[in-house]
Amino acid sequence: MPIIKNEIKFNGNSVNIKFTLDTITKEYGQQQSINKLIDITSSDLINPVNDSEFYRFNSDDNLKEISFYFSQDHLLSFESAGFTSIEIQDNDINLASSFFIVDIFDTYKVNVQKKIATSYVTKIINSSYNKTEPKYILDTNNRNQFFYVFLPQSFIGDLITIECYLKFSFYNAKTGKILPLYNYESTNPQLSLFFPININTLTKKWKFNSSSQNVVVWEIVDNPLYVNKVNNTLNSSTNEAQPYPIGTAFNSEDGTYII
Repeated sequence: MPIIKNEIKFNGNSVNIKFTLDTITKEYGQQQSINKLIDITSSDLINPVNDSEFYRFNSDDNLKEISFYFSQDHLLSFESAGFTSIEIQDNDINLASSFFIVDIFDTYKVNVQKKIATSYVTKIINSSYNKTEPKYILDTNNRNQFFYVFLPQSFIGDLITIECYLKFSFYNAKTGKILPLYNYESTNPQLSLFFPININTLTKKWKFNSSSQNVVVWEIVDNPLYVNKVNNTLNSSTNEAQPYPIGTAFNSEDGTYII
């Protein structure tokens, strides 16, 4: 490789100028700074990724019933939730697209609580029981989606017994609204929205922290401000079918198809 040597003088004296061979160092440092900036920006703008292994816990309640009562009349019926008898019998698409939301929190204190997990009960029609009633039995021999609770391993850690708090709500696909629900039998105002449960990580079992054989869940209908606040968190979008073009030959001048 040819090398050109030039002598540089400053004020009549020779000057030694050092050139580092690792000229990529600066570029690498710049990229590190960019990566750090991207990480910081992503953390500020995007919810942190919670990539964790989930454990499944089976119900330890023997034939306990979870019953949901809707409307101001508090009736155990999907009709009270806004569906007609025909829609229920035919398992209408709006009913089939509706679901219960089960949120799990680490405490009932709303100012400091953290949401641990969320699951969705999508099979809401009881084919084995009265399909018009939103009532679900925690039966080992006939398990439904309410039978299971899922918790991330990162939350469990080395704990053996854990107390968590369930919160139920119902999404009505017919109206596009969420119906908030509460614990009808709670005598503690702070627990009115929650259902305490106990979890054993050794046996992989969970159960309601209540001696009652029935878990009674009512719709919140007398607090419109809270109901509106819950529904304002939804991002609604119209589900429209794609309008397909008519014709076989495309007209490039006006963007239509020629029949």
